[in-house]
Amino acid sequence: MLKDAPIGSPIFHLYNVLYLTLFTGLMTFAMLFVYNITYQAPNPLADVEKMLGDDASLYTIIQKNITKDSLSSLDEDTRDLLMPYFDKDEMLRFYIIDKTTEAPVMTVFSVVSGGFGGPVRALVGTDGQKVLAVSVLDVATETAGLGQRVAEFGFQRQFLNKTLDELPMDRAEWSAKGIDMISGATFSSATIVHNIQKALALYQVGEN
Repeated sequence: MLKDAPIGSPIFHLYNVLYLTLFTGLMTFAMLFVYNITYQAPNPLADVEKMLGDDASLYTIIQKNITKDSLSSLDEDTRDLLMPYFDKDEMLRFYIIDKTTEAPVMTVFSVVSGGFGGPVRALVGTDGQKVLAVSVLDVATETAGLGQRVAEFGFQRQFLNKTLDELPMDRAEWSAKGIDMISGATFSSATIVHNIQKALALYQVGEN
């Protein structure tokens, strides 16, 4: 046992390593156990309903994802533009339909762009011309108190009703176009613009 081993002896150090390895293994197992019992799989439809808020019951939500194969009908330049957006074989797309009039309200895309610390996922609703809704879903990789503020409603609402031409394409254009960048979070702020650009571009892809 450790108490019987002379301090500083090889067997003393060996016991320390073994105890530390055992303790680390137990802690890792405990963390994995907690994660597995608390983990909730992503529910994109629920995210869309949350974005629609209290008005969600007024709409029919139809999910029709965009696959890479559907890009084949586009011209080569557009196809080359959109292909890098596909980190998977398909992109999530939701049609929002007014239940009363059965008229289309907007199309919502689940899009991802790289922020300062990692991927930032958002829902963007558009009619193909303007941004009608924005909901940032995942900013866990961004800096707390800085980059994570892109998930705040006050920041997101600045993009509502903006067209592609009204979005800032570089840092110098933010103030000129009347949109406030989050101070100290240049990359995170620009990520939301990139997500919106993707959604506006994806709108032109027809149904599978």
